Amino acid sequence: MTVQIPDAPINVAIVANLDFFASSQGGIENYAIELVRRLNNSPVSVYCVGVLKSRREAKPNEYIVDDKHISNYLFLLKLFFVALRLRKSNINVIHAQRPDHLLPFIPVSKNRGMICTVHGPQQMAIIKNKGKLIGMVYSFLEQIAFCFSSKVIFVDKATAEEYISRHRMLKNKSIVLAPVVSSIFFEKIPRKQALSTIGLNENRKYLCFIGRLEHEKNVDLIVRAFSLVASELTDLDLIIAGEGSARNDILKLIDELDLKKRIIMTGMVSPEIVRNIMISSVALILASKWEGSPLVVREALATGLPVISTDVGDVSTLINEGINGYIVKDWDENSFATAIRKIYRWDETHRRDNVRYNDEESWVRQIISIYDASLREKL
Repeated sequence: MTVQIPDAPINVAIVANLDFFASSQGGIENYAIELVRRLNNSPVSVYCVGVLKSRREAKPNEYIVDDKHISNYLFLLKLFFVALRLRKSNINVIHAQRPDHLLPFIPVSKNRGMICTVHGPQQMAIIKNKGKLIGMVYSFLEQIAFCFSSKVIFVDKATAEEYISRHRMLKNKSIVLAPVVSSIFFEKIPRKQALSTIGLNENRKYLCFIGRLEHEKNVDLIVRAFSLVASELTDLDLIIAGEGSARNDILKLIDELDLKKRIIMTGMVSPEIVRNIMISSVALILASKWEGSPLVVREALATGLPVISTDVGDVSTLINEGINGYIVKDWDENSFATAIRKIYRWDETHRRDNVRYNDEESWVRQIISIYDASLREKL
């Protein structure tokens, strides 16, 4: 793909409620961090609009909304003040990782490309987590953002089709572009070496969950499924990597099921440790109620790790049943336990070669082309 060079340089602000220079187990967070990292190695000038989660000085290319983690709605409110600060800057493209986070930039959007990424069925997630009323408010804000967007990026086809069916205005401004996997997940590292870096026993086997510890991730279902196989698969342990609001509930369940010696809670870890956990494991397990294009599944398959998952987002297009994992159709612990037993019996021949789902350079060129096209529409 050839990128047309615009008359003016591309200076993009990536907007997300995260610390761009901290580790994260969230798919949206990792997407945004990887986006910034790759664009920094391109002709594009990148500015980060986010929060500080650690005690560090803001970098020259950062606009800080708050010096701590805050809710998305408080982030949205404070973002209006940041947008005012940006009105006379040389930033000419705004790329928000939630549609509603574009809203503060509408009054200063003249001659600026306005882009948002939709990471799965966000409205559904908000309705389930916050209730119908807040879901309706979010839907209204989202629709306004779509009206002012130059382009809308969807990370999976199913979500794009569902949104376009509800918002016909999106038909000619939508682009489906799956997330790109960090190059570290393609590095060939021996399992023994990966185990040693994270202090795991090479005589044990490991099943892993990696992600946010939120209720929509259904980690409690994974724990219950593991409890059904723990007594028969005596050399198998479960690793849970991540942080979130469901952490205490998960710890309580682990205690109730007497699994404290068989389940390892790592908390937040770096991408390199995530990769090493994947290399050390027999499978990644995902029980999400909804997803778009879960980056963690692509990361696992990139390392050659099989995946057990519910049929959410575009997961079914990534997993070949019995070849590189299993899709669990029934949302209960017995079905997950059956899949765990099957995958436990696999030998190393089932560990596939690293799968490169999208060419890194092509992905960056497509992103830059989207920025370029959004700017040209403003000329």
